Amino acid sequence: MGIFAIIVTALVFVYSINRHRNNEKRNARKISRQLNKLHANEYKTLNKKRVKSPIGSSQIDYIVISIYGIFIIESKNYAGQIDGEENSKYWTYTKFKKKIKFKNPIKNNQEHIDALKVALSDYTQIIYHPIVVFTSNAKINSITSSTPVIYSNQLFLTIMAKRETPNLNIEQVNNITAKINEGIISEKKKIRAFKDQKSIRAQKRKDKSLICPRCGNDLIVKEGPYGKFYGCSNYPKCRCTVTYRG
Repeated sequence: MGIFAIIVTALVFVYSINRHRNNEKRNARKISRQLNKLHANEYKTLNKKRVKSPIGSSQIDYIVISIYGIFIIESKNYAGQIDGEENSKYWTYTKFKKKIKFKNPIKNNQEHIDALKVALSDYTQIIYHPIVVFTSNAKINSITSSTPVIYSNQLFLTIMAKRETPNLNIEQVNNITAKINEGIISEKKKIRAFKDQKSIRAQKRKDKSLICPRCGNDLIVKEGPYGKFYGCSNYPKCRCTVTYRG
């Protein structure tokens, strides 16, 4: 492959990545505009939230908590024709006449719901409303499903169609919203605690490496004609040296 072909391939690759990112940003803006139409007192919107439960951790694109239940929204930024069935393991999108597999978003959304049900087990009356949202660049091809599979500009009306008998009150909506956010905070604390423990373990390993392997006394940094090295603090009784690893 010549240099020109390599450059062209690299440019196409970069263009493809940037295009996908731009599509993702556009789709996020469209979804946000739809969700902003919801009445703030009745609907609490959260996005990119990680829910921790005994069955595992689940990152959810959008969660809308309301007196009419909880809406779990899975967003996809694929362009091209979308094919799939409700119970199939994978769906496909067609790009440049090539079919590319991706995990069934309905099943993916069900995993989010399962995690939420465990995390919110005190609220047995909650009705969960899964929704799968595709960008307007996609072409949804006759997908039959009990879960709404829609375009981003249909999201507001899809949520409004679920204004049936309330199963939560405003206080419960606020408590659930707080509980999910607390779960996120706990997750961040857990990550920080893990990093702290990792740092402590690394320090212990370092401290352990600064013990003289021959007599058990401390190793100290010394300077010699060839640079720094570790020498035993019990010198001259112990003449053990170790390579310096500054």
